[in-house]
Amino acid sequence: MKYSDSVDLVRRIGNKYNAEILSEIKEEKAVREFLESLDIPVATSYRRFDELSEFGLIEEVCKILSKNGGDVWLYRSKVSRITIYFDGAGVDVELVKNSREEDNLVGLWLDLR
Repeated sequence: MKYSDSVDLVRRIGNKYNAEILSEIKEEKAVREFLESLDIPVATSYRRFDELSEFGLIEEVCKILSKNGGDVWLYRSKVSRITIYFDGAGVDVELVKNSREEDNLVGLWLDLR
């Protein structure tokens, strides 16, 4: 899939914390789990997750109940690879979507119906 505002996306990906989150988000995790492993300040991490969600790079998967009774969102990456091309025409970004088994099963089910 191609991205419409490539320069802005490259700026967002280039942010230190965004790049770290994207490289770390291999499976569904809560924001707090990233705080522990990446040493990101709390307020910054929530802003970064919102930003990455806004750009369609990660998504909220589900809400679970925390130990103290509050809601916790789990996030996962929507892309498996990001390739940035620089040429005489400017900047182009190619995003390769994650292929998930559950997504494939849903597609198969819809085809069978």
